[in-house]
Amino acid sequence: MKTNPKLFGLYFWLHLPLALLANFSFLILSWRLIIFGITVLFIQFVLLKGCILTIAENGTHKDMTFYTPYLEKMGFKFNRRKFMIYMKWFHPFVILLMALVIQIGFKYQPLLSIFD
Repeated sequence: MKTNPKLFGLYFWLHLPLALLANFSFLILSWRLIIFGITVLFIQFVLLKGCILTIAENGTHKDMTFYTPYLEKMGFKFNRRKFMIYMKWFHPFVILLMALVIQIGFKYQPLLSIFD
């Protein structure tokens, strides 16, 4: 288990565009694609016990997320375990809820849609 991840290394730069896509997916992807992405993400969590890029970057620490070392480096103090639980099990559904509200409720057409 790594305890001191190399900040801004290769895995950071591989992970960053995926994290940005995930966090802005409610504007970019149709809600159907977001459901598919959440399903793939949860399969990865079950099979690998975490995100493959986070494990590669930070080791197998069970309470680590992609964001954890960077937020801590900026001085944020938080409970790693609670943050990991939120990011792993609740945040994807917050993104999906935002997509449903904006895309169905406000008739927003995302950049990439399927079956519409």
